[in-house]
Amino acid sequence: MGIALVISFVFYTLLSWAILFRDAWTLEVLRTKFYPGQAALINQIELFLQPLKLNTIPTLLFAVFAIFAFIVYFLALRKRIAASKILIFSLLFQIIVFFSYPILSTDVLSYILSDRIAVVYHQSVWTTKPNVFNHDPYYYLVYPIYAASDWTNQTRIYGPVNQVIYSAVTAISGNDFLTNLAAHKLVVLVFNLLTMALVYKILKEHFPDKLNFSLVLLFWNPLFILETVGSGHNDILMVFFMLLSYLFYLGKKPILVALALALAVNVKSTALLLATFYTVVFPLTFFAPFCAFAFAGFLTMGVSLSAFIRRTAFSTTLYWQSLPQQVARVLPFGTRVLTPVFLVIYAFQCLRGWLTRRDPLVLYGQAILFYLLFALGAYWNWYSLWVLTAFAFLGRGLWSRIAAAFTFTSALAYPLYWLSLRFNYQHPLWPVIIYLVIAGGPVGVFLYDKVKAR
Repeated sequence: MGIALVISFVFYTLLSWAILFRDAWTLEVLRTKFYPGQAALINQIELFLQPLKLNTIPTLLFAVFAIFAFIVYFLALRKRIAASKILIFSLLFQIIVFFSYPILSTDVLSYILSDRIAVVYHQSVWTTKPNVFNHDPYYYLVYPIYAASDWTNQTRIYGPVNQVIYSAVTAISGNDFLTNLAAHKLVVLVFNLLTMALVYKILKEHFPDKLNFSLVLLFWNPLFILETVGSGHNDILMVFFMLLSYLFYLGKKPILVALALALAVNVKSTALLLATFYTVVFPLTFFAPFCAFAFAGFLTMGVSLSAFIRRTAFSTTLYWQSLPQQVARVLPFGTRVLTPVFLVIYAFQCLRGWLTRRDPLVLYGQAILFYLLFALGAYWNWYSLWVLTAFAFLGRGLWSRIAAAFTFTSALAYPLYWLSLRFNYQHPLWPVIIYLVIAGGPVGVFLYDKVKAR
């Protein structure tokens, strides 16, 4: 199983660089802004790859890769594999994909541009918009002149913990594109390894019977590898601190739970949804320290709370491959119902936690699963990893199958989206198809389990 996934990830890494060469805009920026001395070489590679129909064949190859890699992954979940072997292959997968180009998302390029605001231009990323520095070479990478919308007109929504970490690597990376890309991906690789060590510790101390299965579930998951060290998403920083808070929760150390979760919130505010479930367990010893730690981090941002809330809310009201997107097409005001429904579900989960003392991480995972599938306006494929990590310690069962299926169908959404760009992407059926594929995995597993149980 491990060898098959190694071959898969080597194939993906090579494919990612081929797919880069169908991006004419990025190639032009690389030729003119970063590597004018290598322009002739870039042109030669581009001409060599042109006969391979880069706008169609790589999309199909990625779909084949995703299906094959997940089949191997699902088979591995059924096997009893030694923990040492799991960890060695997990490390190998990540090292291989570290050398890939981030074809699934340009977020890491936007990270670099925002980090340069702080490091190069000595401005606050929470009050200064990236388009102020539209002369910066990285600006051209993340904002093509033909873009329909401009995220560079928005300030950063990530917290100070995230900024401190990334500013450090940006400061030593200089202006070179590949160096900056490697440095930002290296941060993710390091946090992946820290998370592996943390998860191993939690499993070894508290869930030893689930050790092997849970390690494979998380660290052999193809989307986990592609979206973290492959695409360089900073979600793994938030996940690490959330799982650290869970370790302290299991050890009944509420002050440390509060500190660790505050660090997670000061990476991405999504972690805030876990705070209520911890408050239910530690009503007197968690809530006040958490608020103090989290607010202390917020104060370093130098922005008003209302302005930050508005900026964060803006990113959740975009309609992208989600149920709200489909509802908005036929009933614009119908989307207003979805958030209150989620809040009711969330309140119910909190009540369950209070009455039954259920695991707070699992309650969070169930709530966030509903949010991502039915209430969040802008669903991005790597968000499914939040669910995967929340259910990582449950072992074999319904929720682990749902999480694994969610990551699989989220991965399949990529080639569908690329195909839509080739075949009338403005047709209203495309977002419907993509959403149904994404939701079909977790919802299908849930319904199948309920029907089978009857």
